[in-house]
Amino acid sequence: MDTEGGGIYIGNDPEEIYSEEPFSEEPFSSKDSSTNVTAVVTETDRRGNLHHLEAVAVEHHHTFTEFGQRGQIKFLPEVDEHLHSLFPAIRPRQYFIDGVLYREKSLRKVTWDELFLDLVYVAAFDRLGYLFKHDNVDGIAVNSYMLAFLVVWNSWSMIHMNVNRYGADGFVHRLFTWAMTVLVSAMGINIVHIFDQGDSSTANIFIILFIILRVLNFVFVIMGNHHSRQFWKDVFPYQLGHYFSTIPWLASVFLPAAYRTPLWWISSLCDLFLPSMCALATRRYLKISHRLAINIEHNTERYGALTLIVIGEIVVGFLWDSPSPHISTSFLATIFGVLIAIFFHWIYFAIDSSNYYVHAARRKAIAGWTWYLLHIPLHSSLIAVGSAMGYVVTEHANAVNADLPAPAVTAAHRWILAAGCSIAIISLTLMSLAHELYPCHDRRVSDTIRFVMRTVVAVAMVVLAVWGESLSMLALMGTIVGLLMSLALFEEYGRLRISRPCAVKSPHV
Repeated sequence: MDTEGGGIYIGNDPEEIYSEEPFSEEPFSSKDSSTNVTAVVTETDRRGNLHHLEAVAVEHHHTFTEFGQRGQIKFLPEVDEHLHSLFPAIRPRQYFIDGVLYREKSLRKVTWDELFLDLVYVAAFDRLGYLFKHDNVDGIAVNSYMLAFLVVWNSWSMIHMNVNRYGADGFVHRLFTWAMTVLVSAMGINIVHIFDQGDSSTANIFIILFIILRVLNFVFVIMGNHHSRQFWKDVFPYQLGHYFSTIPWLASVFLPAAYRTPLWWISSLCDLFLPSMCALATRRYLKISHRLAINIEHNTERYGALTLIVIGEIVVGFLWDSPSPHISTSFLATIFGVLIAIFFHWIYFAIDSSNYYVHAARRKAIAGWTWYLLHIPLHSSLIAVGSAMGYVVTEHANAVNADLPAPAVTAAHRWILAAGCSIAIISLTLMSLAHELYPCHDRRVSDTIRFVMRTVVAVAMVVLAVWGESLSMLALMGTIVGLLMSLALFEEYGRLRISRPCAVKSPHV
């Protein structure tokens, strides 16, 4: 590869124009981080067709406007092979070569097939919530919930990452997506009963389906790198980490049920950390020049869509069928539940999605990894909050309608609601810290004060969980709504700009 005229010239080797990266879109950092490139060069694709490869002034590209500016970017020709072939080649959509990002110029959107797949996860998350819809919630129920949640969440993450790297709007891609949709649906059917004592068949079927899902994704990766084999040096460590973590899953099928929980925890934790650690270590010590990249706008939109689904679980959990047209305590508690969902939606999408200078996924690889992992406590806590308190509201309404004394909120459900909201706030705070914040202070409230305020509200939620046993259901939920509303209004005011101009140009203007 030779540099020429401010751009790059890529020779006739068809493999030269494809590349791969294993984890998250790391920053486009390059030792040669020129930002005013205007050259247009040519390249030859794998079929010998001549295309233009355009390198433009990067500050004008939409991803830099929305997610912040880092390094050098060049655009690949957009070839819609799926319009000419039923089974087109699966290829990487974006990649780094020597620190320069190569990607499609157009804005990549989430496809309808991905949204259809998300509908299956709506049902799976709703099924998970049944683990908290009873009066005897204990540590065993919480442990079962977290294990089942990690399996479901990891399956979503695995599918998303591969679709982000290789996915396109073609028939062969739809076949893979539909097959994964069927497998996830089968996993969700009996997800509540995988921890039933005395019957291992349900748990074994659940894990076997999950392993088949992993194998299918691995086949997709192999097909995606068939025409870019020089990038296996980068892909292989990541995939190796995934399949080392599969060993305990597979072992749990053949070992006694007593080993199931520790083996599942080992596999779940390995799934979260081992693949990315292997990939980052390989890049660091082998100095790999060709790496896959993650499309940042597609990545953030997919995580946003999943977060919206999770917040929707709060709404679904709190809604109930009222046989009475009158406004009751349960009716007001339902409104409070919807307000809780609104405030978390407000903070995640309106406040935190605009209060950064460079997005974590573009800032550094470790920052993007942290931002990605923090969705796990955020999503798991919000699903638990919606499910547990939905049960409390429904039981309260049923008791009142039957002219029975209203049941008190159990300690377990009080902890799930208050501490769950606290964990969600802490997760959102740490996600904000993973971004590169504004280098100048042109907001009405500084970031330090914002984060202190979030910490105070999170601590207040824990205090409510510890000493709130005397509170009624309505008082407990009203207090949580008041804390969240105060935080959201404070953050909304704090992100307003003051009249003094910022010395550093904002990428969001």
